[in-house]
Amino acid sequence: MIPLYYAYYFVFEYTSGQTIGKMITKTKVVNVNEPNRVGVLNIFWRTISRLIPIDILSYLFSNRGIHDILSQTELKKI
Repeated sequence: MIPLYYAYYFVFEYTSGQTIGKMITKTKVVNVNEPNRVGVLNIFWRTISRLIPIDILSYLFSNRGIHDILSQTELKKI
């Protein structure tokens, strides 16, 4: 199940910039430097960095999670 969890995030965010939850909340993953383009490496690092156990705690200190900071991405309202 764990590989499916990461495959879900990678495939959805790479192909459409959104997971089902992001579709419901009307948000999309964008590159911080180039908002119109999110590369495969950005999504790869975003997905891999979800493995960091303290990722959820990063929201106590910032409005971006560790997975956003390391991958140079952020969520944008659409």
